[in-house]
Amino acid sequence: MSQCYGTIQGKIKLLSTRKPCGPTNATVPVVPCCNADDTCLAHGICHYDTRSIEGGSGYYVAACTDPNYKDKNCRQLCTSQARTDISYNSNLSRWQCCGADSDKNANCDNATNDGFDVPAPTLLQTYWPTIRATSIPTPNPTSSPQQSSPPGLSTSAAGGIGAGVAVGVLALVGLGIFFLLRRRRQHDRERQLGNTTFPHQSSVNPQYASVSQDYKGDVSSQYGANAYDAPQPRHELSQMTSPVEVAGNSAHSPPPAVLLGSGSHPGSPQELPAGEAPRATSSSPRSPPAETR
Repeated sequence: MSQCYGTIQGKIKLLSTRKPCGPTNATVPVVPCCNADDTCLAHGICHYDTRSIEGGSGYYVAACTDPNYKDKNCRQLCTSQARTDISYNSNLSRWQCCGADSDKNANCDNATNDGFDVPAPTLLQTYWPTIRATSIPTPNPTSSPQQSSPPGLSTSAAGGIGAGVAVGVLALVGLGIFFLLRRRRQHDRERQLGNTTFPHQSSVNPQYASVSQDYKGDVSSQYGANAYDAPQPRHELSQMTSPVEVAGNSAHSPPPAVLLGSGSHPGSPQELPAGEAPRATSSSPRSPPAETR
């Protein structure tokens, strides 16, 4: 820690009770000095209010860390006096050096005419609240201002943010599962529709197809290769005479006998000779022949 120096009666002396009002560095090599636990004020003035000095006013001229006492922070005030105590004269609106009595105590009640002009005590800016036994840092003019980090989130706020993030993640997972199941059901439905046989589509059960082939084979073996496919011949009935009505009898006569001729197929009707009417047998008396219509 830097040592402090002051001028007493024109001589530079080491003042061991004084402490620097901040650290020294290459940019600020010299700083003012005040007693420990006193307040450093602007314009090289120190203030004390936790102690009392006989004949003092509570203010005194600050020392400095320059051994030669030539720096601008070393105020050339009351340097010819035996003490560094000062007091503010409100009538003159200026500071005055208190000097010392015969016992070398402060004599601020009968201050000297040696004085200087700086703002009143109420207008002096505080350079540093109190001076400690250790060095007190001061702002470095060349250093870039440090940005204070933003205050951290409270525990409740952090918990709320975590819960919100968890709910969002669960919602996204649920939506993903929903769309996956929906897509799977749609795929299964399309596959079922693709395997369905509609009424307009021709489909033959294999077991019935085999029966049909067996039946066709049996017919072919009995009646020939073309028996199954060849259509049966149709016979036309020859023109027959109109039916005969028998008078006096409500019963119809039996159908005429079917004559089989040579070379005819069974069941084929034969034609009667022209002009010959069919004969009918009946148990009733013969009636006159009916008139042909």
